[in-house]
Amino acid sequence: RDMDQILDAYENKKSFYLYTGRGPSSQAMHVGHLIPFMFTKWLQEVFDVPLVIQLTDDEKYLWKDMTVEKAYEYAKENAKDIIACGFDINKTFIFSDLEYLGKLKFGGLTSLGELPCPVWDTLWGYQVTNQQHLIHSGKISFPAIQAAPSFSSSFPQIFNGKENIQCLIPCAIDQ
Repeated sequence: RDMDQILDAYENKKSFYLYTGRGPSSQAMHVGHLIPFMFTKWLQEVFDVPLVIQLTDDEKYLWKDMTVEKAYEYAKENAKDIIACGFDINKTFIFSDLEYLGKLKFGGLTSLGELPCPVWDTLWGYQVTNQQHLIHSGKISFPAIQAAPSFSSSFPQIFNGKENIQCLIPCAIDQ
């Protein structure tokens, strides 16, 4: 989507960057996981641009039957597989949500009644039958956390405070 805008930016020598991610749900990645990273590596080489890779270990902790420690361990192991793809080490920033954003000390159980939304079932598949339905608030906030890297302002250390740099997300429909 909007690849024409990125190509126009490239032709006009305007900056842009790539953003993709991985939800680390196992210790090792398989070929199906690696193909999108191979495509992203090709894009990085062709356009010679920075790349941000988000490891959504926080999401795996929240949605899978997994401890914070296990999710973070999987993120570190998956990062090794991603690094092995051969990205430009000077233009690639790989980060774990748990490490970069904290150990999920924010949030806790809250009732959906405290967080009114008429489309809970459409957005997240929750069937709210009463106001006391408890959910970890991180399950509600993680979509915003996954979207944040699509804004260059999320990485002042990479973009020197510039906030208007376009982002291309080659593989990750949820972002």
